[in-house]
Amino acid sequence: LIISFFAIIHSVKSTNSSIVKYGLWFSWIALFSFILNIQFQWILISENIKFLPAFSLIGFHLYNIKYCKCSKDECC
Repeated sequence: LIISFFAIIHSVKSTNSSIVKYGLWFSWIALFSFILNIQFQWILISENIKFLPAFSLIGFHLYNIKYCKCSKDECC
């Protein structure tokens, strides 16, 4: 989670797509919440639910790398 937090900060700085920015942060917060829920058992849900935000976080990062990177002074 710590590494992905800093990866999101770096990605948000280098993209101009607001969908990617909000998607990355929403996925990270959801993943963090599900991991805390699994640890403390606040709500009884399957442990496998944590894979949904994890894969969406990966997907947003891959989309950002492919389509939304700023190159030199020009952004996509």
